Amino acid sequence: MNGQNFTTETIFAELSKEILNGSQISDILNNPIEFPTKLIEELSLATTLRYWNGQMTYSDADCIMNNLYIYWMTREGVDKSDGFFGIAWECYLAFDAGEFYHDNDDRSIDPPEKYTTPLAESLLKKQKLIV
Repeated sequence: MNGQNFTTETIFAELSKEILNGSQISDILNNPIEFPTKLIEELSLATTLRYWNGQMTYSDADCIMNNLYIYWMTREGVDKSDGFFGIAWECYLAFDAGEFYHDNDDRSIDPPEKYTTPLAESLLKKQKLIV
């Protein structure tokens, strides 16, 4: 994988399979020298939009967002005191919220539907990607 340019489709396919380590994710992102903030934000929004449009399952989208977060956490030279970046963090939190039942949830509910979908809708509207 090293040294090749990857399309968004290839990146999504690789990041949605399983939880990876930072080195594996770096390879998928073509081993950028600087932290690729713009790419991470674009991938985060595209993941959220595809989930919203039904083009990606919750499981795949959640896996992608977890891998992007792992990449940030394990990347050397990134100031961790700044936190995961704006829109990427919002997207991550939307999927994180759907990973579990919350206090007082009836076990018949679908956590991604109850939590992730409305958060995704809100942030996509804020970004003017949906109306």
